[in-house]
Amino acid sequence: MTTSERSPKGPTLVDCPSPNEIADKLLFVGNKRSEAYRRGLVDVLAFRLNGTRIRCPYQPGTPEFDAYLAGNERGHLVWTVMVGN
Repeated sequence: MTTSERSPKGPTLVDCPSPNEIADKLLFVGNKRSEAYRRGLVDVLAFRLNGTRIRCPYQPGTPEFDAYLAGNERGHLVWTVMVGN
């Protein structure tokens, strides 16, 4: 069997869309979400795909902080669904 005949062992991170592309597709339909929510979602996906550290830019107790954390939660859920765990 040659290298070109071998079946791939699954998708690689190179084949994965960017966190922004995933977020764009997820948020295209449904209720409009805030920029803080989107940023939270993208940050988690960047962490899961690339190991980028998550750093919340918002102060605790603000609506933006709450939206960011909600986006984080959705990002973890989306990742779980994507990888099938």
